[in-house]
Amino acid sequence: MALLPRLGLGLGLDTRPRLNESTQVSEDLRIMRLSIGTSSRCLTIAIFVMLMNVGIASVGYGTESEFARVAALYVSSNIGVGLDMGAEDEGEDFVAGGVNFDIDPSVAVDLRYGTRIASHVAWEWQLEYAPEFEATCACIDESASEIKTKYSVFSFGINSKIFATTSRIQPYGLFGLGFTMINIKNGPDDIGPSIRGGGGVAYHINEHWSMNSEVTYVYPLLAVEDLDYLSVGVGIQYQF
Repeated sequence: MALLPRLGLGLGLDTRPRLNESTQVSEDLRIMRLSIGTSSRCLTIAIFVMLMNVGIASVGYGTESEFARVAALYVSSNIGVGLDMGAEDEGEDFVAGGVNFDIDPSVAVDLRYGTRIASHVAWEWQLEYAPEFEATCACIDESASEIKTKYSVFSFGINSKIFATTSRIQPYGLFGLGFTMINIKNGPDDIGPSIRGGGGVAYHINEHWSMNSEVTYVYPLLAVEDLDYLSVGVGIQYQF
């Protein structure tokens, strides 16, 4: 079930489709084909990105510096805001009867652990948590009634970062694959694969400490396909 029907249940709306048996079988087959196709595309993209990273690392692209030491491990944490980019735009089409559908932003925090596999390339694990998106459905009628629900988002995955320089200031691009889970108050939970893409700039204070600003777009698939959100934040990193 996609995000919007789940939010509908959280808001107390009856969003269950009325399907006969043959229609349900066709829908199940369609979802199965979509799942196989999506998984294949994600695997192809992942293999391409990883091979590109390995290729860059194998030729020793770039010059190692104190701010980009190969095999150096690091930990980092970011804090910022998660901005809905999917459900709100489709909400008014989803809920019949004339409504204003609004989703407020949530604080977003993350933890990361990674290493430089080459002077210009890093791989990292990321855990991100956005605890409180608030969805509001306001009916456009004489009663002007308004109902609300809240949901949280948890994302886990592996990122590949490619840095433009190895100097004190390091712009970078980011691509990641993982899973995104949604927890809806008074509604069902679910989990599905997701793609993350974006970039940022890191500023190295010294050999060990650095600060960064980053913007990434999270594109969930399958069961949580309407959960697109933009993560904007700043953080700090320690390189061992």
